Amino acid sequence: MALIDLPSATFSKDLYLMVVHFKAGNEVSDHQSRQKHADAITHWMRDARTAGGNIDLPAGTPMMIIGDTNLTEPGDLAPYHPARTMLDGTIYDTDTYGASSPPDWDGSEDSDAAPYDYNTGLPWTHSSSDPEGRIDRFYFTDTAIHNLDGFVLNPRTMTTAAKNASCLLTNDASGASDHLPVIADFAPGTDLRPPGQLVINEFCANDIQTDDKTFLEIKNVGGRDINLKAPVHYWIKESDPLPTTAPTVENEQYAYDLSGVVPAGGLFVLYSGTGHSAGIKSTIESRLPDLQRQDLSTFVMDNDDNSAIALVTEEMSRRNVTRDSLVEAYGWAAPDPNTTKFFRLDAGNNLLIPLNSAQWSSFGAGGAPSDLTFSRIPGNITLNNYSAWTIGTESTVAQENTPTSEVGDWSIY
Repeated sequence: MALIDLPSATFSKDLYLMVVHFKAGNEVSDHQSRQKHADAITHWMRDARTAGGNIDLPAGTPMMIIGDTNLTEPGDLAPYHPARTMLDGTIYDTDTYGASSPPDWDGSEDSDAAPYDYNTGLPWTHSSSDPEGRIDRFYFTDTAIHNLDGFVLNPRTMTTAAKNASCLLTNDASGASDHLPVIADFAPGTDLRPPGQLVINEFCANDIQTDDKTFLEIKNVGGRDINLKAPVHYWIKESDPLPTTAPTVENEQYAYDLSGVVPAGGLFVLYSGTGHSAGIKSTIESRLPDLQRQDLSTFVMDNDDNSAIALVTEEMSRRNVTRDSLVEAYGWAAPDPNTTKFFRLDAGNNLLIPLNSAQWSSFGAGGAPSDLTFSRIPGNITLNNYSAWTIGTESTVAQENTPTSEVGDWSIY
């Protein structure tokens, strides 16, 4: 731990830095140790923010926790949840470390920077020879400091030209450490850019004859890039038919694990180039770079009545227990679009999504095929509502939707 004296002519506050190395391993004692580490850090940060105790920092001093946390995406064994503690300050051992305490100066959560490999879009840092986990992390009080940029350096994924320009060899990183180098740039103060925000932007689920034009397009209408893997993990969930009464068990049929990067103002398309999107594969790939599209062979969108999709985020802080949160959900091919229908996800929190009449259309009901698409009108950022959508006269997959104010096709009006 160190209070770093930053040049006063440039910075109004110094930087309080904590470098950590949490216990590795999967024994119960290892999970307990990681929780103890997180509890102790949360307790220490509360002490730093309040008068008395072992440490007092000037109000608004940026605090950062960086290093090898050994926190993996599968999470820790219940009842331990150190990844959650590091973000929101939920202390497990309150007898020893006191009440839970959100770690930022304004009583909010910390932020988690998640630099990624620009060649793959993946944030994994371990192991360096075959990365599949994000255990090297940057937590910070985002009211006092913000993340500008960053990257994971992996010469194994770089082109020959890039390695030559950087004077790197393929095994430079993997030969030096079992961790990949990960770099993050920060600046003092709050981030003035609006956060990233994803919306479902356009989709085709019921094309004519052979299904070869199916796709799902999302858009980032916010001001910061979004990595679909971290720090928030995005999924597409799908099912049919949805019932008109809330089910007691999950009725999720398909789940698509999204991977890629959606720049501010940019698009991302999920498709199946060898399956139900074969007819538009070349169009998608000519319009979007690799990291803004995902060719997933298992991707389908059923033509059946009362079908629906949901864009959700997934949190995993305990082993094999996920917690889903809804971003957007839409249904189609509904014989009765004015009835609320229910989608219960296969998640640890058993998330129930009620889709009301504003989220349904009769377009395609009864299996009526069409190559037309459901398209959000440019500028519309209203969530979970078909208002300001249109049924486009042609697909605008992987490019901005054709500007229109036509809404008469929607039966919900």
